Amino acid sequence: MEEFYEHIVSYIDIVGLVHGISLGTLLILLSKKNKKSTFFLGVFIIAYGLELIPSILDDLKITEKHPQLLFLPLSFGWILFPIFYLYIKNISILPDQKRHHWVFIPGTLYLLAECIAFCQPIETKQMLIESVWLDIIDIIEIIYFLFIGVFILNEIKKHRREVQNQYSSTEYKELSWARFFILFSLFFICLDFILFVFLDSSFPYVIISAINVILLFWISLKGIFQNKVNLLTHETLNKDIALKAKQISDKEHYSDKIKLIENYLYTSKAYTNPDLTIIDIANATGLHPRQVSRTINITKGYNFANLINRLRVEEAKSILLTDRAEQLSMEGIGKDVGFNSKSSFYMAFKKHTKTTPHVFKNN
Repeated sequence: MEEFYEHIVSYIDIVGLVHGISLGTLLILLSKKNKKSTFFLGVFIIAYGLELIPSILDDLKITEKHPQLLFLPLSFGWILFPIFYLYIKNISILPDQKRHHWVFIPGTLYLLAECIAFCQPIETKQMLIESVWLDIIDIIEIIYFLFIGVFILNEIKKHRREVQNQYSSTEYKELSWARFFILFSLFFICLDFILFVFLDSSFPYVIISAINVILLFWISLKGIFQNKVNLLTHETLNKDIALKAKQISDKEHYSDKIKLIENYLYTSKAYTNPDLTIIDIANATGLHPRQVSRTINITKGYNFANLINRLRVEEAKSILLTDRAEQLSMEGIGKDVGFNSKSSFYMAFKKHTKTTPHVFKNN
């Protein structure tokens, strides 16, 4: 039965290998043709697929018949997360272009060691396979994965914060799917280790392999539709504004500015524009974009996107209390006040009112 499960796992992994190479190549071609920021994601997916080859050879007992294939230098596990990190840096709104290439050092050293091991005689390879050092390296690899995973999550967190300070509609800009992928991957890495240590059955790996293939396909689709998020404001203000901001940071200094911003928003109803950005507010009020952002953060205690969504929700509440609500669907009301989708409307409404639009209307 165990051999049957191993064969099932190997066949699923073969599908993952084919998916990884084909989808990764597609993303790389798209990055050249449409100038999309998908090159590193394409490389990541190809490496993800190639990483499955040693497991396939092992599950199909090919390495038993041909031990010279042991330590085939295709274990890209150590560089998968670093490649994904480069992808995040490449599409992120963050102006800091420092890439932190040191994240590739452990993976490069591991691949070099694997190349050396691959060139060794079969007897030496057998000794290395039975060595306790491989188990130690596996544990170090998991710790490294966790470290780089947290590192990437921190980059996404900074990215999300900056997006919310510059865009009013943040759907498809916050990299929520990338955050989910990293969290899901870290969970599966830990689960895989626990199963390896405490469970002898191969059955759970059938499920894990199937999820792996689905995950490959899913992140490829996300990559196709994910564009680079452009930085709208300069990193720093001009010298005079920056000096004043450093000297005075109390709310009184920003009271006139927030009145100017709110007056423009209320009179023009600019918040109903789904593509409203902080640049639009700055151009209309004559303030520097960073001044607008700083003023909102200090006087309100939340970011630009939060302010705009609050105004949109208040506008929606006003519509829901009138006869006009009978003529519009909930999605129509959401779009009327500036939300790009029904889901974003419901999410923002519940966040700011603790109830749904339907319940609010009926009550």
